[in-house]
Formats: sequence, C-alpha cells, structure tokens
Amino acid sequence: MLYSISYDLRLPGQKYSDLTNTLKKWGARRILQSHWCIRRDNTTAEAIRDTLIDLIDSNDRLFVAEIDEWASFGIMFDPNKL
Repeated sequence: MLYSISYDLRLPGQKYSDLTNTLKKWGARRILQSHWCIRRDNTTAEAIRDTLIDLIDSNDRLFVAEIDEWASFGIMFDPNKL
C-alpha cells in the first residue's frame, strides 16, 4: 500500500529530526517540503499516524492517507519508484 504523509509543524525553530529520521528509516521519500510518500504493507494509515504523532508537538498537524491513484507535476520524487 502507498501512503501519503503530510504535516504542518507550527512552531519555527523546533527540532523535528526524530520525525524525519523515522520517515527516512521507513524508506519514505519526500515529495514536497512537508509531504512524504511511503510504501508499507501490513499496516494502516491509523497505525502510521499513531507512531508519528508521538514525534510532533500537540499543536502541529498531521495527515496520513492511503492512496491508490494520483497525478503530479514537478514533485521531488516519483512514488512509483518506491
């Protein structure tokens, strides 16, 4: 399954290396500045959210969705290559 992960980190200057390091460790690829895609089997959007929510502040925003079709232009990485 392919998942889209987007976030708004609302306080400038905060250190979010745990979040980005976790995404990289999972093999996620940055599509836009705060938007990543990841291919993971045997999981759900809710399970991904529940793991990542512990790595951000309570006033930040996080969105995780399973995607099966998309169109893009000028993105940083092609999700088909995940």
